[in-house]
Amino acid sequence: RIQASHLVADGSTFRTVDTDAVVTTPDRSFRPVDTTVGPDGAVYFADWCDIRMDHTDPRDTWDKSCGRIWRLRASTYEPVAPVNLAQRSNEELLSLLGDTRRWYREQARRLLGERNDQSLVPRLQRITRERRGPVALEALLTANLISGVDAGWAIDLLDHPDASVRAWTLRLLNEDSRTEQLQHRLVMLARTEPDAEVRSDLANAAGRLDTGSALDVLRELIVRDEDASDTYIPLRIWWTLEAKITSDAERVLSWLERADVWNAPLFVNHLAGRIARRLAAERG
Repeated sequence: RIQASHLVADGSTFRTVDTDAVVTTPDRSFRPVDTTVGPDGAVYFADWCDIRMDHTDPRDTWDKSCGRIWRLRASTYEPVAPVNLAQRSNEELLSLLGDTRRWYREQARRLLGERNDQSLVPRLQRITRERRGPVALEALLTANLISGVDAGWAIDLLDHPDASVRAWTLRLLNEDSRTEQLQHRLVMLARTEPDAEVRSDLANAAGRLDTGSALDVLRELIVRDEDASDTYIPLRIWWTLEAKITSDAERVLSWLERADVWNAPLFVNHLAGRIARRLAAERG
């Protein structure tokens, strides 16, 4: 079967709720291995088409001659003319970044990135700052393909009203992002950020900062009680903290002596034991 699922926000991640079985069949050879949406709005399934579905036999005995591609289309489906966005101008591709059809947005982003036209970056940055929704995010991702995300732009984007833009800004920060102003802004963000997914990415981004700034960010995240039961935030905090223990253990220990984190539920439940085991393993 092909199962449709609804995504439901769950802290810093999501869970799925199964809805309709979109496709069912008694054909035991039906092995869907990939799904994508085409430019015509139809959904396409790559079907491995083999009764075998595991790798218990070490010999390469799969039938490679009978794969299939299926198209799931609406009852009102009408064929569309061939599409070649590579023939479109930069201006036309920019307009597609706000298209309601995801395929067109993604292909426009890819083509603009491949063209690497630096003159487009200021306009893409302006679209990201001033717009909301998919077009703002697509403009950010496209500008990143062309020139990356530097510290100055990142500081502006961390005030963006869309959580998705703030989260992707943290993910895309380049290695030249360790300015004092940005590091101070990340500490403030850890203290005030309302979205759990952004806080999760912030815990990860802290690992790219110097030890002192990283610990300042982690401190603000650790004392936020709402994340103590989150699926991933405590682990992402730990992965960054462990990396700093590996590279700068004495500084982390000095920080722990004075940091006001010992009674925070996240520290007690997720970090204290891991720190003790990590140090014991390190020092024999």
